[in-house]
Amino acid sequence: HRTTKKILPIIITRDDLRQDAAMLQVMRQKDALWLSAGIECWLTTYTVMATDIDVGWIEVVMGAKETAEIQSVYGSGALGAFQNNTLHNYLVEHNEDPKAFAGAQERFVASCAACCVATYLLGIADRHNGNIMLLPSGKLFHIDFGHVLGNFKKLKGTNIKREKTKLVLTPEMMYII
Repeated sequence: HRTTKKILPIIITRDDLRQDAAMLQVMRQKDALWLSAGIECWLTTYTVMATDIDVGWIEVVMGAKETAEIQSVYGSGALGAFQNNTLHNYLVEHNEDPKAFAGAQERFVASCAACCVATYLLGIADRHNGNIMLLPSGKLFHIDFGHVLGNFKKLKGTNIKREKTKLVLTPEMMYII
């Protein structure tokens, strides 16, 4: 008996996905190491397939939302990014039962910690609320790995790196933790 996972792909053109595929492979390896040590991190990865230098596809993680969208909806617009309880409110709405919320909170804490460690160790930059995703189950994960290992964006016309921090752990994340 064989089960097959249905994948909904997004076709990408004019973007080199090889780096994304490599970073996700390393994250899967990290997750396997943590699991073998008895640590469940609830790390969410997805398939990225580069079919040419600037063509490929990315698997859609069904049900996931950008934290930017959650902040907008659960924080009443653009100012939601400045409120500490928007991600919490999203998880509460999707996990109304106290036991369900406790499970979502546990998955959030573990996946947030795993993402913090992985993105820091791999030098993954360009971390903003459009590149951080959240599932109703509480699993937090990152997307878009175009800037890694010191390959960071610079302010236009300068040699000044845009990245201000090596680790993304926001007050909003701490509110849930």
